[in-house]
Amino acid sequence: MASADHIQSLREEATCSLCLEFYKDPVTIKCGHNFCRHCILRVSSSQGAACDLPCPQCRELCPQGELRINRQLQSMVDIVQQLPVQQPVKLQGESLCQKHQEKLKLFCKEDEGLICVICRESRGHRAHTALPIDEAAQEYKSQLQERLQPLRKEMEALLQSKQKEEEGYRTLRNKLEIERLKIMQEFDVMQQHLKEQEKALLGRLDEMDRSINGAENTHIAKLSSEISSINALISEIEMKSEQLPEDLLKDVRSTLDSWK
Repeated sequence: MASADHIQSLREEATCSLCLEFYKDPVTIKCGHNFCRHCILRVSSSQGAACDLPCPQCRELCPQGELRINRQLQSMVDIVQQLPVQQPVKLQGESLCQKHQEKLKLFCKEDEGLICVICRESRGHRAHTALPIDEAAQEYKSQLQERLQPLRKEMEALLQSKQKEEEGYRTLRNKLEIERLKIMQEFDVMQQHLKEQEKALLGRLDEMDRSINGAENTHIAKLSSEISSINALISEIEMKSEQLPEDLLKDVRSTLDSWK
C-alpha cells in the first residue's frame, strides 16, 4: 500500500504549477513542462500572439503554437484523483493542508473552510475573500455574540412565560383539590344522613315485623284452640251417632243444646 508521503508526491506531480489544482486537459510545451491547457493559453494571451512564450517554470522561450496534448499525464491524474485523501497531519499542534502540507493559516469566507497560502493563490480560491484565522474567528465571534443577545432575551421571556403558566396551572390544581375535598365532605354528610335514614326505616320495619308476629301468634293460637274444640265436638258427635237407639235418645235434648 502506498504511504502517505508517496501519495502526496503523486498528488504534487499531478498538480498544475499555475492554478495549483489537478491538471485539466494537460498539454506539454517545447521545454517539456506541463500545464493545464486553459492556464497556459491564458499566459499565452497575455504575451501577445507574435511573441514566443516564456515557460512559467524554466523561462525558456517556446513557440506558442507547439502545445502537445499529454494523454499519459491525464491518465495519471485520473488515477491520482481516485487515491484516498490523507487526513490533515498536525505539526506542533497546527493542522496542515491535505493537498500542500502547508500550515492552515487562512479562512475562506466563501467556502467557509481553512486553507493554506498556496490554496489562496489557486484558481479555486483566487477570487474568494480569505482572512487570517484569528481575524476570521473574531469576526464570527462577534456575529455569534450579536445573535446570542436576542436569544438570551427570548430565553428570558420564555422562562418568565413558563413560570407564569406553571403558577396558573398550580392555582387551577389547588382549586380542583379544594373542590374535590368539598365534594367528598358533602358526600360523607349525605352518606351519614342516608345511613341514619336507613337505620330508622329498618327499625320501623323491625317494629312492624314484631307487631305482625305478635298478632299472628295470637290469631293462630285462637284458631288452633277453636279447631281443637271443634275436633272434640266432631269426635263426640261421631261417637254419639254410633250409639244404640235407646242410648242415643237418652238425654238427647241436653246433648243437642250443648253443641249449639
